[in-house]
Amino acid sequence: MEKKDTRTTWTLKGVSEETRSAVRLSAKKAGIPMNKWVERTLDQKAREELSHSATVPAEQDHLAKAMEKALTPLVERLERLEKQPIPWWRFWNKQPA
Repeated sequence: MEKKDTRTTWTLKGVSEETRSAVRLSAKKAGIPMNKWVERTLDQKAREELSHSATVPAEQDHLAKAMEKALTPLVERLERLEKQPIPWWRFWNKQPA
């Protein structure tokens, strides 16, 4: 039984001559037909983009960095305060002798 080719034809408009030339040269250098090179390259790039988008969206990353920038001085101040001795005498309104 012969396997049926299920691929469809794509037409890309607006691709510059410079890009088309680079694709032709890259496919030739790889020793594969241009359509195979394009398919492989698009597949690799799409999978890369999908794996990155599954981690942290840029908006959330920007928000996290802004929060860290705002909170860092407060954390540092708290850490300094924790290292200082507690003036217990203030709680009883008496100064130490």
